[in-house]
Formats: sequence, C-alpha cells, structure tokens
Amino acid sequence: MLWITTRVSVDTKEMDMSVGQRSAAGAATGKGAGLKKIVAASMVGTVVEWYEFFLYATAATLVFGKYFFPPTGNDLDGIIQAFLTYAVGFVARPWAASSSARSATSSAANPRCSSPS
Repeated sequence: MLWITTRVSVDTKEMDMSVGQRSAAGAATGKGAGLKKIVAASMVGTVVEWYEFFLYATAATLVFGKYFFPPTGNDLDGIIQAFLTYAVGFVARPWAASSSARSATSSAANPRCSSPS
C-alpha cells in the first residue's frame, strides 16, 4: 500500500495578518489567479456537458426514434423511447457520481476496506 505524506508549511507572517490584509496581499501576489483557473475550468466542463446533453436531445428527437428503435406504426413511440433513454442518462450521472464519491470516501477513511495494491 502506498502512503503519500505532505508537508504543510505555515507562514507566521500570514498568521499575524487580518483577513483583509491577507486578501489584499493575495491579490497583490496573484494568488487569486488559481481560483480564476478553477472557476474557468469548471465553467468549460459544465458547458461541454450541457452541450452534449443538448446534442443528444436534438438527435433523440430527429434521428434516434426512427433508426434505433423498432417501428410500431407511430413515430411518437420511437421519440418517447429515445427521450426515456435520455432521462435515464440524465438521472444516472449524478447518482453514479454521488455513489462513487461515497464509496471512495468510505474506503479512504478506512484503509482496511480498500483492496491491497
């Protein structure tokens, strides 16, 4: 099992500053640039994910109902089946993310539960 340790260094000068002084010092040294990168990357990821959902919804309406589901005589049946597939994906992503996070958190908190490597 691989254990990773990190050292945390504490700057005593920073501990003596007030919150306003720390934020002013951070702005002067560019520490806020890291937060801007995180926010920008998060926004890009969200836009890409929602664009993918938009494309799937458009394709479900125009294409999937006709070509991927068996013909029943009514075109609306295929579209409804395509949108049900879309709904399963829409619900499954957050559910899978939360269950994976819960599993990872519990195995990280209790190293006996994780598999030996």
